[in-house]
Amino acid sequence: MIPARFASLMVLGLAVFASACDSLTAPDERRKVGIIPELGTEQEMIDVPATAEAGEAFTVTITTTWHNGCARVGDTRVEAQGSTVTITPFDIINEREGIMCTAAVQTFTHAATVTFSEPGVGRVVVHGRAADEDVVRTSEHEVVVN
Repeated sequence: MIPARFASLMVLGLAVFASACDSLTAPDERRKVGIIPELGTEQEMIDVPATAEAGEAFTVTITTTWHNGCARVGDTRVEAQGSTVTITPFDIINEREGIMCTAAVQTFTHAATVTFSEPGVGRVVVHGRAADEDVVRTSEHEVVVN
């Protein structure tokens, strides 16, 4: 049996730990929608299969890139509504003044697991940007679901 005082400390410790996890970024970092090379062209760095089986998971792979050696891969948001899945890759960019970051190109891979439950045509919508200061754009892909 756990003493009540120890249990209270455990709950307090977990609450502090959980509150620290609220943010994926440090104070000088910013979570940004990823830059997808060649977005909007036939060479864009988004890999979506042309066909899939109903009820079986498949992977959509999105490559993002930054000309910032202090950037790091972020999370990938996946939202499903009916036969449409929307995917948004995020990366974390350090914007602290005075920090020295190389201009080295960083490339990150975002993988999203997608499942369409019904046969037909599924739509995969990817949100991304073509450049750092660009607006968020969409790239749409059809998947034939057997």
